[in-house]
Amino acid sequence: DKECVVALYDYQEKTAREVSMKKGDILTLLNSTNKDWWKVETNDRQGFVPAAYVKRIDSHKASQELLAQTPEVDSVAQNQNALDEKYDEMMKKGEERRQKLEDSIHRYTLLREAHELESWINDKEDDLRIRISPAGESIMRSVYMGNEL
Repeated sequence: DKECVVALYDYQEKTAREVSMKKGDILTLLNSTNKDWWKVETNDRQGFVPAAYVKRIDSHKASQELLAQTPEVDSVAQNQNALDEKYDEMMKKGEERRQKLEDSIHRYTLLREAHELESWINDKEDDLRIRISPAGESIMRSVYMGNEL
């Protein structure tokens, strides 16, 4: 039966012979003969940590704490569902954005065509003004105003 320790504080390794740990980490105790430095194993790596930074715990309690640190399958499923919902929401917003862009393209196309038509009409009116003689223009004004000749 392996003896375990719990990290009381965060510790950052300072040499290759040491290991880093976070407060609450469960480590396997390999050697505690030195009063200042204990040899431990964590994540398949062995090294030393300050003895004052860890506390012995019984292996049964360590097993329970390790299980508590392990993510539950349910939380993975919940995360997947949340990701799926976010993806669906983003796809919906993307489709709405695409539709709005297509509507904008259509509106700008109509606006451009209306400007082209207005310009064409203005050009034709200018051409007609040039072609009509001053006498013809007065006749047209009279007819337009409802005056008889």
